[in-house]
Amino acid sequence: MKFLAYPKKLFSTFGVNPFHLFYSLKNLPGYIGDYLIFRRKAKRSSDPFTVISCYPCLTDKNAQGGTASGHYFWQDLIIAQRIFSRNPRAHLDIGSRLDGFVAHVASFRHLDVLDIRPVKSSIPNICFVQGDMSDPGLINCLGFYDSISCLHVLEHCGLGRYGDKIDPSGHVHATKVISSLISPSGMLYLSVPIGKERIEFNAHRVFNPNTILRLFESQGMRLKSFAYVNDEGDFIDSTLPHPELGAEHSLRLSYNGNYGCGIFEFKKL
Repeated sequence: MKFLAYPKKLFSTFGVNPFHLFYSLKNLPGYIGDYLIFRRKAKRSSDPFTVISCYPCLTDKNAQGGTASGHYFWQDLIIAQRIFSRNPRAHLDIGSRLDGFVAHVASFRHLDVLDIRPVKSSIPNICFVQGDMSDPGLINCLGFYDSISCLHVLEHCGLGRYGDKIDPSGHVHATKVISSLISPSGMLYLSVPIGKERIEFNAHRVFNPNTILRLFESQGMRLKSFAYVNDEGDFIDSTLPHPELGAEHSLRLSYNGNYGCGIFEFKKL
């Protein structure tokens, strides 16, 4: 089915999901049959509902009972658990999905949230600040945090997708800002797409995981753990070299897939 991936992506750009269209048409006769049976039985029923209108949901019969795989499911679950366990003094999230990871964390603690897009709702346990994560002036208005998360965000910087300014080095500038907001011994939880390094304009970048390693090590960050979600959507808890190798040995990360999700934990030196 891999040969269908590009046509699906192209159609989805214009709001058309070919798989939903296929199953909707396939299940339409069954829907009509179910509706006629329901109307006939409702006339003989003492049920209090007297108004029956149409709201077709034609693809749910072919769906699983929820999504328990993929980038967002695993990164949100794993990182929220680690923040809960470590219970930092002050946590900042930068740009992560509001109705996913941020909601997970807000269910058990307060956090600050930075995003280039506005958030108009008032949400318990969340203090929202609008701003561009590539702006070095953020340090003056946000201060320092002993814990920061930035999940599936860095890859977008400088590509204009979310109204940010066009900048081929946007991810480099954002790396410097993120690192500057972390206090000594503070933790950074980061995820980005990994695979063969490339830009798919204006959606995202895909990184070689060693590029991320070099970017943050140059800002005084030390990698504490690395895991990934593979192309099939499964979580792989990777093993790092033993710490006794010493800092003089270059750490190498590898991922042989096309589009996975690298999950990094860094500690500020």
